[in-house]
Amino acid sequence: MKDNQHEQLFTELTAAEAAVVEGGVTVRIDRIQAIKAGADVIGADDTYITVNGGKIWGDYSMTTGQTRLVNRSVTTRGSSTRVELFDDDPWPNRDDSLGGFTAVNTNGQLSRARVSGSGSIYDVYYRGFA
Repeated sequence: MKDNQHEQLFTELTAAEAAVVEGGVTVRIDRIQAIKAGADVIGADDTYITVNGGKIWGDYSMTTGQTRLVNRSVTTRGSSTRVELFDDDPWPNRDDSLGGFTAVNTNGQLSRARVSGSGSIYDVYYRGFA
């Protein structure tokens, strides 16, 4: 009689399955929309996104009303993940915070988080998987 129980322990896992085993969350950021791009007095915001402090997207020029596809996924440990938006400025260490939020498991359902800071307002559309 073959023992399949042990073989099943060593199968390959998807990123989402591995996150569950490790107690983590996979966050997929679908898109962002500039409700009000106002971090820069002249011109557009030069928006970029970080997850738990690591840059995952950008920087891209955004004006009020504009939507950009992001389509980036990140798997992290823990039950939640910190997502933050910034406006890239030419001076070192002077980037403007556009706000942030804690992304949680949404069971794959699309969720919207509104963030604001430095005169800008953005909607971030994301999905969280445990």
